[in-house]
Amino acid sequence: MRRHHAEFRARGVRVAAIGQGTGVEATGFCRSQGVDYPCLGDPGKKAYAAFGLPRDGWWNVTARPFLEEPKLAMSRIRNASLKGSLMQHTDVLQLGGVAIVDREGVLRYLHISRKTDDLPATRDLLAELDRLGLSPRVSSPPGDSLSSA
Repeated sequence: MRRHHAEFRARGVRVAAIGQGTGVEATGFCRSQGVDYPCLGDPGKKAYAAFGLPRDGWWNVTARPFLEEPKLAMSRIRNASLKGSLMQHTDVLQLGGVAIVDREGVLRYLHISRKTDDLPATRDLLAELDRLGLSPRVSSPPGDSLSSA
């Protein structure tokens, strides 16, 4: 998502990440990951509850990935950052999701993760924004603005 942040901004969309830690922990973690959009802390997991995001079980988080895709599971372990799991309020079983909420606070899209790495592809989110009428804004070249008389 962070590599495509400009594509979201071009649609007039503000991106924010909500994590389980405190605001300070979330901001520090996002900075360490090179994220340039706001990162908010939710140590009580109220946003997770409000969006109906479930917790997973130990089996699905620890053993199942090794049985289904062992090479991928090992790769993820090698490349994992433990910074997030070391936060005081982290629940490694908490599943995430992606929500699109309009300016009036109406939920327009919700993806509920079925496992820890289940997030929609950025291209799918951009397509959903297009479907919602939030296509990239086209700016007029200088001196080519429309005016009414």
